[in-house]
Amino acid sequence: MSYNDLLEQIGLTKNESKVYNCLINFKIVGAGKIINELKMHRNIVYGCLEKLVEKGLISYIYEGKIKKFRAESPKVLVEIAKKNLEINKEKLKIAEDLEKQIGDNLSGNSGLQEAFLYRGIAGVKSVMNLHLKEKVEYFVLGSPEKSVEIMPPGFWEGFNLKLKQEKISVKMILNSSLTEWANNIKSSSNEIRFLPNKFDSITQINVGKSFVSIFVWTETPIVTVIYDENLVLAYKKYFDFIWNLSKK
Repeated sequence: MSYNDLLEQIGLTKNESKVYNCLINFKIVGAGKIINELKMHRNIVYGCLEKLVEKGLISYIYEGKIKKFRAESPKVLVEIAKKNLEINKEKLKIAEDLEKQIGDNLSGNSGLQEAFLYRGIAGVKSVMNLHLKEKVEYFVLGSPEKSVEIMPPGFWEGFNLKLKQEKISVKMILNSSLTEWANNIKSSSNEIRFLPNKFDSITQINVGKSFVSIFVWTETPIVTVIYDENLVLAYKKYFDFIWNLSKK
């Protein structure tokens, strides 16, 4: 099925739409396969892949030396549409419908043992949307001050409001530098504790139902998402251990 026209209507370029649509159909694939399928110049395809990664619409993984790409949940399309002042209510409805249609198409993307890399602010948003999709309690270990500084103002407050609306609970162990800021997100849907002052880094670990995500909060943040049942269990035990040692 092709979503090209609809994708163009809500802000993607013609070539970006073709590449994204191709990835929806192929699930996980290398750039060479996309180039052959679309009969597009390799520079154009690689440029589109780079832009789609920046927009949080695709992630990638290395299999040996081969970089392979995967289409992500199009929830960010709705955010793109909302930010585009030229988009009317009709086109916003198109974006919301696409989110459901494409999301259903991608529902079988995750396997038992896979790892994907996300980059930039849009990539972080895509990873956090995975928790909304799972709709179960998750756990955060070591969230640093950089995580607040790098994301747009109000993002975490808005995200925690979504968690409350979806009745998703979360346990968070934050770095002590966020003690005062944590008052902004405290709610009935979360429990918050803090690491001692001497523990402060730019990394963060989230533990979901089926995946572990490792955030590196540099200027352009990078998140590695690993789908592995054994890893989830191991990090959940690690989280519980630190939780019992951390301060309320």
